[in-house]
Amino acid sequence: MTLGDKLLEAIYAAPDDDTPRSVYADWLQDQGDPHGELIMLQLSRLRAPPSRAALRRERALIAQHRQAWLGPLWDVVRRTHIRFERGFADELVLRPLMKPKHRALATGEPRWRTVRTLDVWGFDYPDLVLHDAMREIRTLLSVPESLALAIFRDPRPRSLRTLELQRAIEPTMRKAIDKTTAVPALTHLELPHAAGPKAFDWLWDTKLGTQLNTLTLRGATSPQAWSAHGRVPANIVAVIIRSRGTVVTLRRGASGALEPEDG
Repeated sequence: MTLGDKLLEAIYAAPDDDTPRSVYADWLQDQGDPHGELIMLQLSRLRAPPSRAALRRERALIAQHRQAWLGPLWDVVRRTHIRFERGFADELVLRPLMKPKHRALATGEPRWRTVRTLDVWGFDYPDLVLHDAMREIRTLLSVPESLALAIFRDPRPRSLRTLELQRAIEPTMRKAIDKTTAVPALTHLELPHAAGPKAFDWLWDTKLGTQLNTLTLRGATSPQAWSAHGRVPANIVAVIIRSRGTVVTLRRGASGALEPEDG
């Protein structure tokens, strides 16, 4: 294993820590590798607003080198939705109809460990998404029912904070949620839903229901009904309702009730 491999391994072992990234960037720059410049540029803007020239340089570096920096991930993600943060892939969208050989190469690839947001675009790839390399993902979007079930049934915990489901929760999903130990950090659940708040009374009696703080609903449901419903627990500090191009945000007010947010 080369020194560069060891430095990368340290980043993947502690992806939230900027120190290994900074050390790696210094080493890369000593080698004349442009990836080191990108890492330092993006770490620098965490401390101070970047100049226009710095942002232009970032974009140029990413445009020129992103395929090499993504490695096997390049063939399984949509190339119009690639975001780097702190020098590494941070936000990606899976591409439709990826080739099995490409998915096999990307499964377990350490580069996934820096990704924080992944949109699976409605595709069910449990071999890819349930792999240990994906456990640091914090936001998982456009998740189909079959993949959500696999996540909830997986006994190994992951770092998910936000989970967006494509379909409303069915009885089979309820059973999986009631028993799940897979999402101890999940605080935001988003799903399509057009019924009233009583439909969620079962959720508040589960472990997941006690740890959520935000619920986003895509569908026609009455904000007034949510404000009046006494079963919504105090740990739910916000209910966001998206319907027909409008967004209504209810937040827990001084009275303890969910109230429409001003503006």
